[in-house]
Amino acid sequence: MMHYVDTSALVKLVSLEAETGAMVAWAQSGVEVATSDISRTELMRAVRRADPALAERARDLLQRLTLITVTADVCDAAGRLDPPELRSLVAIHLSAALQLGDDLESVVTYDERLGAAARLLGIPVSAPG
Repeated sequence: MMHYVDTSALVKLVSLEAETGAMVAWAQSGVEVATSDISRTELMRAVRRADPALAERARDLLQRLTLITVTADVCDAAGRLDPPELRSLVAIHLSAALQLGDDLESVVTYDERLGAAARLLGIPVSAPG
């Protein structure tokens, strides 16, 4: 089983935030983690803004994850997701997570919009900490 981890959670594995300890403990518990190309870009942008010195740590983290390629099919599926009010990047994250099929155990996020949308689709959501 695989957990889809979005950028709001990945950032906590790279820079010190309130939930970093809990997120690190969760990540080191033997879970399988996937994310998308979108998260790769978002994480590197976030690190660049916060502390460019963390870029190497972010790249190392991304190397250890299963990366889901955001294809035209993923984008098309994102465009069809309900509710219609979903923001584009939230829909793309969810569509990427759904590519895991029956292997998707949960979405790990600290983003309220993404969490709410995942729950609407019946996907378990967690936010360690």
